[in-house]
Amino acid sequence: MRLDEAWPPSYLWRYLVHRQFQRTHPGTPVMVGNATVTLASWLRPTDVGFEWGSGQSTTWIAPRVAHLISVEHDARWHARVVDELDAQGLSERVDYRHADAAGTQFDEPLDSPYAHAIDGVADGSLDFVIVDGQMRLRCMQRALDKLKPMGLLVLDGANRYLPNDFEGGHTTVRINRSEPLNAEWAAVAERLTGWRAIHTTDMLWDTRMWVREP
Repeated sequence: MRLDEAWPPSYLWRYLVHRQFQRTHPGTPVMVGNATVTLASWLRPTDVGFEWGSGQSTTWIAPRVAHLISVEHDARWHARVVDELDAQGLSERVDYRHADAAGTQFDEPLDSPYAHAIDGVADGSLDFVIVDGQMRLRCMQRALDKLKPMGLLVLDGANRYLPNDFEGGHTTVRINRSEPLNAEWAAVAERLTGWRAIHTTDMLWDTRMWVREP
């Protein structure tokens, strides 16, 4: 089967644009390109932040901020990123943790050490939180109170979970939503009402950002 038979042409073209961005901007986080551009202008050298899901985002963010806590569920990937942080001289900037997260990305147990890894962080202390790994609902729920006023919350792949209607259509060519995925995601969306929002898309995926109300 040819690639254009497996994917509709609109999706294939957007995928190639995404790949071109990654090739011409090596080392950037694997998310919507405009989201990376936004983060580059948003992050400050004094910032302290937290991310679920690690890799190129970790090594890209760490030189731009004062301190980053990063949580990874895959032990082999964690070891690989440890080596990369050492090689780039970034280990002291990153509190890099491994926490188990059994199941698929859509499994959302209440008591997972992965989502609870942020619990030791003081409320209202973080300049940014990036949710881009496992159990994104539980991570979003636990992240909201940890941000400072005007702190930035980032959810990658947001069109899997939250509505992405726009001007009579949707912002992506596949995996579209007009309602939250479930009642718990609806509750998260309700809590974010009143926060300023930044919605970026490459028409494959949405990366959505919110600025905590002052």
